Amino acid sequence: MNEGTSRWDDVLGSMPEATLALRRAAFHQLLSGRSADIETVADEAGLSTDAAHEAVDLVVSVGMAEVDDGTIVGMDGLTTRRTRHGLILDGVEVWTWCAYDIVGIAAALGAEGSGKPGAARAGVRSRSSSGRASPRAQRLGGYPTSRVRT
Repeated sequence: MNEGTSRWDDVLGSMPEATLALRRAAFHQLLSGRSADIETVADEAGLSTDAAHEAVDLVVSVGMAEVDDGTIVGMDGLTTRRTRHGLILDGVEVWTWCAYDIVGIAAALGAEGSGKPGAARAGVRSRSSSGRASPRAQRLGGYPTSRVRT
């Protein structure tokens, strides 16, 4: 790593509670298939609007969120923008930043989902054997992170 270049956990570590709360709330709202208004996310996360804007700026700066005109459209691998990697969770069509997110998101949520990676000829089905997120995923908020976008 170059001197002066921060790691993502160092950047998010400047506001760990706020960035995690924001990520969880935004991810939860994106599961509806619709983008997430920052003020609504702030309310759900228990943050002031100013703190939410500061937190989302940090998360965007490390490539773990996408914001379009003040609205969160992507967080931790899940996006409302159509990509090559579709995913259906609980009957809602969403998209992911990469093919790994199709399986990872469903597994972390402990949900059954189906998806189609961009380069695949056949779909992918993911089912949690326990119906719950793993203990590690629960500790991390149950949401995977991916900075890879294909």
